[in-house]
Amino acid sequence: MPNKQPPKSISDNKEENNVQKRKKRSKIIKRIMKIIVVIALLIGGIAFALTSPLFNISSIEITGNEKFAKDKYIKLSGLELNNNIFKFKKFTVVDNIKQNAYVESVKIKRVLPKTVEIIITERKIKFLVEMQDKSKYAYIDEDGNILEISNEKLDYIVLKGISEESINVGEKIDETYRDRIKDVVKIQNIMQNNEVETFNTIDISSKYDYILSFDKEAKYVYLGDLSDLETKILYMKYILEEQEGIPGSIYLNQSKAYFSPE
Repeated sequence: MPNKQPPKSISDNKEENNVQKRKKRSKIIKRIMKIIVVIALLIGGIAFALTSPLFNISSIEITGNEKFAKDKYIKLSGLELNNNIFKFKKFTVVDNIKQNAYVESVKIKRVLPKTVEIIITERKIKFLVEMQDKSKYAYIDEDGNILEISNEKLDYIVLKGISEESINVGEKIDETYRDRIKDVVKIQNIMQNNEVETFNTIDISSKYDYILSFDKEAKYVYLGDLSDLETKILYMKYILEEQEGIPGSIYLNQSKAYFSPE
């Protein structure tokens, strides 16, 4: 017959439980000590990073800038050389730089130990908006962002028929005009694809009656809306070539295209 172990006494059970509790308590204490050591190392590391001259900014690098010099963006950023590289907030630097209406996006990188990289994407001037004061123009990109108001008339297409109330530097133009600006871009693209010389101004007062002006040819083109745009552009090209040097108006907003000399 197999040997049978005698049952443990109550005292033996208590002793075994106490041993297990001591082991468990010892493990908990060891874990706590490890956590304390890790936290202490982290605190020490952070304190070292925030105070050591090893991490003082020695270089601020700007890329993507075309419109403005690097120094202008560095000044806007609020960053200064010899300040600690960890003590600035990225979103604050981004907000500072985006005060410039030409800035579309900003990315900030800390390149340890001493360099900050600022990557800028600038908006591009696409059109001028003629102001009520004829000596002033608002510069605008193709998404309708108002970039600047200036007395200088740059060599861009001039948009007429836009309410001056919708023009505020650093903001987007009213949504109604944004849609019409997209129409102008579409007109430009189709003209370019068909090798038609571009126009100088366009009146976008109404999306149903776009009026183009060609200064060199002294011609106006009454385009109407964008229906059958490709066909209208081809008629425009034909008439411009046929009536070269003759001032007048081209009507493409009628059932039949025609030219009316002055």
